[in-house]
Amino acid sequence: MNKVLLAVLAALFCGNAHAATYNLNRTVGAGTVIGLIETDGTIGFLSDTNIVSWEFTLAAPNLKNGPTDMISSATGGELFISADIFSATATNLFFNFDEPSFAGVFFRGGPIGTNFWCLAGGASCSSGPTSSESIGVLSGTPDGFATEAQNVARSGNLAVATVVPLPASLPFLAAGLAVLGMFGLRRRSRAV
Repeated sequence: MNKVLLAVLAALFCGNAHAATYNLNRTVGAGTVIGLIETDGTIGFLSDTNIVSWEFTLAAPNLKNGPTDMISSATGGELFISADIFSATATNLFFNFDEPSFAGVFFRGGPIGTNFWCLAGGASCSSGPTSSESIGVLSGTPDGFATEAQNVARSGNLAVATVVPLPASLPFLAAGLAVLGMFGLRRRSRAV
């Protein structure tokens, strides 16, 4: 009986990595990017396949269709990650702006002509400085951006999002403590 219970507890607490959700609240010049990024739970460098979903509200002057826009993976948004420049820890998502060659993370609301949020190391997402963070509108030409709403130079390996605590893990903790308590009571009643 004890071996079966231990096996069940081990399966509950030591299973596969669970998705992690990160909260994003960035200021880019006079603009903001607020939202969530959900990963598959990978710790270390991320590729676009490790991002399960994302949703942002962009706010900046000169965005397409007004000063705010919501872009997300659920509404046809697109994500591109180039190189080992975007990484996850148990508590944060990091972007390395000091990458010497072009590498970046690019979230956009859809095809050409939609709003975007971009992090770039060693280059620029737009006509702004290299190693920068940008909010803008993707132009109708493949080689540039028609409108640059906001563009800020950045350096270092910066945390761009923090993990959202998962309250779903609390019931597992309570269940584990209850089982341990039951074993303690059972042993005490046998000893009497």
